[in-house]
Amino acid sequence: LELAANNLGGLEETVNALKECIATNPHLEILDLSANCLKKMSIGQLAHSLATHPRLKNLDLGDNWIGDDAIRLLVVHLIVAENKTLKNLGLNSNCIEEPGLLVLAEYLKINSQLMTLEVCSNEFSKVSLIAWGKALKNHPSLLSLRMCGCSISSNGLSFIESLAQNTHLKFLELSSNDLDSQFILALARVLQKNKILEKVTLSYNAIPKEAVLRFVKAWAASSLKTLDIPFSELDSNAIKEI
Repeated sequence: LELAANNLGGLEETVNALKECIATNPHLEILDLSANCLKKMSIGQLAHSLATHPRLKNLDLGDNWIGDDAIRLLVVHLIVAENKTLKNLGLNSNCIEEPGLLVLAEYLKINSQLMTLEVCSNEFSKVSLIAWGKALKNHPSLLSLRMCGCSISSNGLSFIESLAQNTHLKFLELSSNDLDSQFILALARVLQKNKILEKVTLSYNAIPKEAVLRFVKAWAASSLKTLDIPFSELDSNAIKEI
């Protein structure tokens, strides 16, 4: 059910109708509610139906700017329901902060079937990144994780180091963060151990040339098939060296 960009959150009767639709359609597997101006009240009305649906696999709530409280409310429902049916979850651009991200980390521990997760343009702290690292360290199913524009820098060292032991994640998106040399070198060390990652995207991070060169050397000995690092501080000599 594709309902993106319809301003559904603006009318209570529309949200009630959507709730009824979700609750009475046991065969629903895909629900796209992105860019619908959903509010905390809207999520409060929908949370139970979403969390307890028997077949819902793909849920996209991105670009709603819902807020941390609303996301926490939804995820608590997912945890209480022990929801393991969701395989693809989109939460980009929802103003999620540390409290909500910590609850999401707990849901990651519960849902051993989740395959893709998008949390771009939300505000990660050192504490929330540590929690996510612990949740992802041995996650048995997550294949793709998009975390672009999440204020990640050296505050994410513990997070990235935890991926050295992950045996499933193949795609990691870290574009438009504040990745510095310390983080990139930690990622290079991870690639020496992790032989599962196939694609890493590091665009728009202004990574210093020396760190890029050391990272590329680590890439050569890793399982990575694709490395995306445009807009780094590379000159023609560095390109030749690569």
